[in-house]
Amino acid sequence: MNRLLYVSLALLAFVTVARSQGGVAGANSELADADFAALRDRIRVRESELSWEGLPWLITYYDGLDKAAEERRPLLLWVMNGHPLGCT
Repeated sequence: MNRLLYVSLALLAFVTVARSQGGVAGANSELADADFAALRDRIRVRESELSWEGLPWLITYYDGLDKAAEERRPLLLWVMNGHPLGCT
Protein backbone atom coordinates (compact mmCIF):
# COMPACT_ATOMS: atom_id res chain seq x y z
CA MET A 1 0.00 0.00 0.00
CA ASN A 2 2.83 2.40 0.84
CA ARG A 3 4.52 1.77 -2.49
CA LEU A 4 1.34 2.65 -4.37
CA LEU A 5 1.01 5.86 -2.38
CA TYR A 6 4.62 6.86 -3.06
CA VAL A 7 4.33 6.12 -6.77
CA SER A 8 1.09 8.11 -6.97
CA LEU A 9 2.63 11.09 -5.18
CA ALA A 10 5.73 10.97 -7.39
CA LEU A 11 3.57 10.85 -10.53
CA LEU A 12 1.46 13.77 -9.30
CA ALA A 13 4.60 15.80 -8.56
CA PHE A 14 6.07 15.00 -11.98
CA VAL A 15 2.90 16.02 -13.84
CA THR A 16 2.60 19.21 -11.78
CA VAL A 17 6.18 20.25 -12.48
CA ALA A 18 5.97 19.25 -16.13
CA ARG A 19 2.80 21.26 -16.66
CA SER A 20 4.26 24.31 -14.94
CA GLN A 21 7.24 24.14 -17.31
CA GLY A 22 5.07 23.55 -20.36
CA GLY A 23 6.40 20.02 -20.83
CA VAL A 24 3.06 18.20 -20.83
CA ALA A 25 0.70 18.76 -23.72
CA GLY A 26 -3.01 19.27 -23.21
CA ALA A 27 -5.40 16.33 -23.07
CA ASN A 28 -6.56 16.76 -26.67
CA SER A 29 -3.20 17.33 -28.35
CA GLU A 30 -0.98 14.66 -29.89
CA LEU A 31 2.76 14.17 -29.79
CA ALA A 32 4.26 15.66 -32.93
CA ASP A 33 7.60 14.60 -34.41
CA ALA A 34 9.26 17.82 -33.30
CA ASP A 35 7.91 17.38 -29.76
CA PHE A 36 9.18 13.82 -29.69
CA ALA A 37 12.66 14.90 -30.75
CA ALA A 38 12.75 17.63 -28.11
CA LEU A 39 11.62 15.26 -25.35
CA ARG A 40 14.06 12.57 -26.48
CA ASP A 41 16.94 15.05 -26.38
CA ARG A 42 15.97 16.19 -22.86
CA ILE A 43 16.12 12.67 -21.40
CA ARG A 44 19.04 11.28 -23.42
CA VAL A 45 22.21 10.68 -21.41
CA ARG A 46 24.96 13.18 -22.21
CA GLU A 47 28.69 12.42 -22.37
CA SER A 48 29.32 14.68 -19.38
CA GLU A 49 27.00 12.49 -17.29
CA LEU A 50 29.03 9.37 -18.10
CA SER A 51 32.43 10.67 -16.97
CA TRP A 52 32.29 8.49 -13.83
CA GLU A 53 32.65 5.42 -16.06
CA GLY A 54 36.22 6.46 -16.88
CA LEU A 55 37.34 6.24 -13.24
CA PRO A 56 39.60 3.32 -12.35
CA TRP A 57 37.26 1.47 -9.98
CA LEU A 58 38.66 -1.32 -7.82
CA ILE A 59 36.70 -4.48 -7.11
CA THR A 60 37.53 -5.13 -3.46
CA TYR A 61 37.94 -2.93 -0.43
CA TYR A 62 41.36 -4.42 0.29
CA ASP A 63 42.65 -3.58 -3.19
CA GLY A 64 41.59 -0.01 -2.53
CA LEU A 65 43.31 0.06 0.84
CA ASP A 66 46.55 -1.17 -0.69
CA LYS A 67 46.46 1.35 -3.52
CA ALA A 68 45.52 4.22 -1.19
CA ALA A 69 48.40 3.33 1.12
CA GLU A 70 50.86 3.14 -1.80
CA GLU A 71 49.79 6.53 -3.15
CA ARG A 72 49.23 8.07 0.30
CA ARG A 73 45.75 9.19 -0.71
CA PRO A 74 42.31 8.84 0.90
CA LEU A 75 39.96 6.01 0.01
CA LEU A 76 36.31 6.52 -0.94
CA LEU A 77 34.16 3.64 0.27
CA TRP A 78 30.69 3.70 -1.26
CA VAL A 79 28.30 1.52 0.74
CA MET A 80 24.56 1.17 0.35
CA ASN A 81 21.82 -0.93 1.80
CA GLY A 82 18.83 -2.13 -0.18
CA HIS A 83 17.81 -2.02 -3.80
CA PRO A 84 19.58 0.62 -5.95
CA LEU A 85 16.23 1.99 -7.14
CA GLY A 86 14.81 2.23 -3.63
CA CYS A 87 12.47 -0.74 -4.15
CA THR A 88 12.94 -2.41 -0.78
